[in-house]
Amino acid sequence: MSYYVRERWVLERRRDVLSPTPENSTALHCPRCGAALQKDTVGACALRHEVESGEFQWYVRSINTLRREAKDHC
Repeated sequence: MSYYVRERWVLERRRDVLSPTPENSTALHCPRCGAALQKDTVGACALRHEVESGEFQWYVRSINTLRREAKDHC
């Protein structure tokens, strides 16, 4: 089944952090050490640096579903 969904995303970052350039905004490396970003269930890279905050760039703090309705399949 498919749905139309309206969501509210809350993003955060530190006030003094500049947004990365578009080509670096989805880089898959740890912003602390540069290691490949292989996040585990506690939000750490392979070298155990936690990266779940807005310390380095924008971070999704929460996603809330505001409305969901079934999509007709005609």
